[in-house]
Amino acid sequence: ISPEQAQGLIWDHRSDIYALGVIAYAMFSGKLPYVGEPMSLLFQHIEGKAKPVHEVRDTVNPRVSLLVQKLMAVDVDDRLQTMKEVAEAIRDVLKRVA
Repeated sequence: ISPEQAQGLIWDHRSDIYALGVIAYAMFSGKLPYVGEPMSLLFQHIEGKAKPVHEVRDTVNPRVSLLVQKLMAVDVDDRLQTMKEVAEAIRDVLKRVA
């Protein structure tokens, strides 16, 4: 659940971008960014203090970790805004880490 959904605010396609970030976090780290009881999970998503992926799994490139952080930004305006931006960011990271 995106932070804006957890707070009962209006949400849009950027909530899906947040969800993609959570999926990417799990794929790269092997762990979910937040764990706990349902209410605790809601607050953790609102606070957005997930440990960076490269700190959870040291084989992850920090550039990849930064991309995941951008996808999971708590403030919807700090998040990547469109899937086109997401695709461009992924291409850019791939060029830099390959």
